[in-house]
Amino acid sequence: MKWTLNVNKSKSQVVHFRGSRIIQSNFKFKYGNSGLDTISHFKYLAVILDEHLTLNKCSKTLSESVGRDLGVIWSKFRLMKNVRVNSYSKLYETGVITILDDYGSGIWGYSGNNYSETIQNKAIRYYLGVHNFTPVPALPGEMGLLNCKYRK
Repeated sequence: MKWTLNVNKSKSQVVHFRGSRIIQSNFKFKYGNSGLDTISHFKYLAVILDEHLTLNKCSKTLSESVGRDLGVIWSKFRLMKNVRVNSYSKLYETGVITILDDYGSGIWGYSGNNYSETIQNKAIRYYLGVHNFTPVPALPGEMGLLNCKYRK
């Protein structure tokens, strides 16, 4: 059973990190004279740690952020005409991959979620102009990109 204490000037909180089969403690902790609130997740250096240490919330939050960045790349892509694959790949690598795969991947490594694969497949499908039902294994090879799990 592990506990982490986060003390701010405005509020004091504690997270009970535990396995998924272990129930949360009902014990009321105090810091000085004030009580501590039990929270389900904790954000530290832009990495969100939930109470079961699954890191799903963190990777989902990063993928949502990267989805917005991908929208910015697409708007730039629409303004320019005849963009080659090298230029689009460079925009994708600098604007998306650095956040989605590189940021924090040393902490969570390769986890079972597929948020990064979904974002990458969206970006490749948009550039190639193919349908959503195009087979996934062929997509990264067409752009010369690695799969996300190999890049991590």
